[in-house]
Amino acid sequence: MHSRIFAMFAASFLSLAFSDANAAATLVTDGGGYLTGVNNVLVGTTLYDVSFSYGSCASNFAGCTSSSSFDFTSQATADAANSALLSQAIAASPFAEAPLLIGPGGACGYFLCEIETPYFTDGVTSTIDSAVYVRDSTPPALSTSNSIPITEFTSATNTRVWSHWSTVPEPFTVSLFGAGFAGAVALRRRRKTA
Repeated sequence: MHSRIFAMFAASFLSLAFSDANAAATLVTDGGGYLTGVNNVLVGTTLYDVSFSYGSCASNFAGCTSSSSFDFTSQATADAANSALLSQAIAASPFAEAPLLIGPGGACGYFLCEIETPYFTDGVTSTIDSAVYVRDSTPPALSTSNSIPITEFTSATNTRVWSHWSTVPEPFTVSLFGAGFAGAVALRRRRKTA
């Protein structure tokens, strides 16, 4: 009986290990139909889940005074991330030319939505970011190396849609953890019966 349970666990974890790591990007919407994120965005060899938030840079990134609080810290990585977000999810979606439907509760403006990914700040005068621009009746585009005065970013009244990137655990890592756990359980049961 225990060997069957162990075999089922092992088979399920092995199937996870060899599943397709290049899962298609999936749009995430809230109950109102607004785009609030995208799961499984492949940037290079890393999968990310991206969530969108509303508010100032200061309220989203620990005061917006240090580049270390950003998900990416170079123009190359931020541009690669936004390029992947644009090509894998936004460009071919119903949101491609619908800026009003992007962000929590439709946070973006009528004609333009900037999905911001900041990567540098000097903490004093300016912050530089990469952005995906979604315009009404115009195909979306990537905008790189945008320098914006830090006072504009940290003002409570100037809000943007910010992207937050979190890595998705690799299926193989999850399966190894699960197999190790199942092995430990099986070993413990054997010791109890002995």
